[in-house]
Amino acid sequence: MARTTAHPVATREVRVDSERRRCEACGARTRADWRSRRCVTTLTGCVGLSVQVRVCHREGCLLEGVSLRAEGEGRWVLPEHEFGLDVLAFIGAQRYREHRSVPEIHALLRHKGVAVSAGQVPNRV
Repeated sequence: MARTTAHPVATREVRVDSERRRCEACGARTRADWRSRRCVTTLTGCVGLSVQVRVCHREGCLLEGVSLRAEGEGRWVLPEHEFGLDVLAFIGAQRYREHRSVPEIHALLRHKGVAVSAGQVPNRV
């Protein structure tokens, strides 16, 4: 379903740099080619993540040209998701520990200031 409202604006920025400087396949030094930017909605607000992406450019390497994203991105959000891990954990705890219904969870999230539609809550459970 398409979004009917604008994406929330990031209230703070976080830079996530890669800890690996060498290619896993050949051991050659990788270059930080670009930064990927995305907004992640957390329980404390919207965070703008700036994620370092490295690429191995050594000819013949198995990972030549493959984008290697910073490992720390996984501490914030799952791949291709807009809600942080803290929001997913909150939804799971409310659903399975507190036995709350989807409308109740949606109301709790809205009360905490998380911009989420009622249709998105069941997809996160």
